[in-house]
Amino acid sequence: MGVRAGGGRSMTVSIPLSPGHTVELTVGNIRLQPDLDVVVTTVNSRPDFVSRSARLKMPGFPGGSSPSDPSLGTLDPGQAVMIAIHSTQSRFVILCLESLYRINPDWEKSLRTSFRNSMDLAEWQSLGSLGFPGTLSGGFSHPLASAAAIALETVADRLPRSPSLRVVRFVLSDSAHLSIFEKIAAGILRRRNAAIHETPTTPHPPCLTKI
Repeated sequence: MGVRAGGGRSMTVSIPLSPGHTVELTVGNIRLQPDLDVVVTTVNSRPDFVSRSARLKMPGFPGGSSPSDPSLGTLDPGQAVMIAIHSTQSRFVILCLESLYRINPDWEKSLRTSFRNSMDLAEWQSLGSLGFPGTLSGGFSHPLASAAAIALETVADRLPRSPSLRVVRFVLSDSAHLSIFEKIAAGILRRRNAAIHETPTTPHPPCLTKI
């Protein structure tokens, strides 16, 4: 893993989770990432402010002008919606429903689905860079280590199927969160490298006995 500074961020750690892609960990504000095409933010089930924005939807997604439109209803855990909005420095924003750890028994599945759907939306629009907030993978009382592992493993598994998406950045709230993400990422890399270099066992041919 490499460390570099710049771009208005105090420190950025680069993690080689997938060949040809860059996964970054940094401390900062998800709304202040001007070099990213799209950023993710978490919302409640009725994000009324979105009704004033143009929503982009994937084919097959329910109709309606926004997540607060009565014809669409509320967002379900794991759903992601992309909109064009001017409250951030990025071109687009992806909205994901808050996955509340203490009241959602399936929070791990919802969290994993949120990451997958967000990456699929970015890839569908052929966007090259995506930012995830620390609140999606460690806020709302989530066990930070477990949520960070879900986030990093899901991104690592999805990137090979996302050729347009070259950069994924986790924008974390403080250096303590960054350290936890960095340790978990190192463990994922060790396990993946061990699996790659593991020599497959060749089964012995059956023993033939002459009669």
